[in-house]
Amino acid sequence: RLCKASAQESLKVAAHRLCNRPCDRSRRAASARGLSSRLDAAWAWQPIQISSRRAQREGPLAQRAAAVSMALDELEAPAQAWIESVTGELFDASLSFLGNLKTGVRLCGLINAIRPGSVKKVATSSLAFRLIDNINMFLKGCQAMGMPASDGFGAKDLFEEDPAVKGSVLACLETLGGLCQAQGVAVPPFGKNKYATKNARVWTEEQKLKQKREDRGSMLMQGSVGTMERVGA
Repeated sequence: RLCKASAQESLKVAAHRLCNRPCDRSRRAASARGLSSRLDAAWAWQPIQISSRRAQREGPLAQRAAAVSMALDELEAPAQAWIESVTGELFDASLSFLGNLKTGVRLCGLINAIRPGSVKKVATSSLAFRLIDNINMFLKGCQAMGMPASDGFGAKDLFEEDPAVKGSVLACLETLGGLCQAQGVAVPPFGKNKYATKNARVWTEEQKLKQKREDRGSMLMQGSVGTMERVGA
C-alpha cells in the first residue's frame, strides 16, 4: 500500500496531466478534484476503522488483565500478614509489597523461621549481587522443603521490582504455606495444601498371595490354571 503522502503526490501528478490535456480540461479538472476528495475521505475513515477493530480485540484482554491484577491485590494483604506473623517483623509502610521483599532479607528471615538454618548468612550489603543472592538462598531453602523449582520466581525480577513477577512471588509464598501445612510446621496457616501426606502400608505375604489370587479373574478367564496336572508319558 502507498502511504498517504505518496498517494497524494501521485494524485497531483495525475491531476496535472489530466488538466493539461487539450480536450475538455475543465471536466478533467473536476474529475481530478473529485478523486482527491474521495481519497481524503478514505484516509480519514481508515484510522477510525483500525481503532475500532483494535478496541474490539483488546477489550477482553484488558478486562482479564484487570481481573488478574485485582486478584493479586486481594492476595497481597494476607501474604504480608503471614510473613509478619512468622518473622515477627512489620513491613515498611513507605515501600510496596515487592519493595519490602526485594532485598531478600525478609524472605531469608521467613525461611529460617520455618526451617532453621536454611540461610546461614544473610547479606545486609547494598550491593545488588549480594541482595539477589539472598533471594536465591530463600528459593533454595524452599526447594529443600520439597517445593519444585518451577514454583519459584526470578530473583533478579524481584530485585528490580518487575510488576510481572508479583504473581509468581505470591504463588511461591502460597506454595510455601501449603508445604508448612503438609509437614506440620508450627506456623499460622496460609495458602493451600496441595501436597499429599505419605501413607505407607505394609502387606504381609499372606495378604499379597490372597490379592494375587483375586487378581486372576473368574474361573472362565483362568481356564485350566491350577485345576489340571500334566501327566507325563
